[in-house]
Amino acid sequence: MALSKVQLVVLLMACFLLFTSQSKAYTINECNFRGKCNTTADCKVPCEDPEFPPGTIGTCVKDLLGSGFLCCCTVG
Repeated sequence: MALSKVQLVVLLMACFLLFTSQSKAYTINECNFRGKCNTTADCKVPCEDPEFPPGTIGTCVKDLLGSGFLCCCTVG
């Protein structure tokens, strides 16, 4: 069954939105790195430091200078 042009456009837009929502990239300037991690859950405590404002989000990201992962704390 052939897709109409409208259905094809909607499908492509949905794929694009799904891809972009899953691939948030952080720059070094946006991150306050706080210790090593294996999962994003490991970053909850380090990123709740009183030094950070409420709403700070911790994400486990690949260490660009090493082989491990680091907590990236960003203001959400």
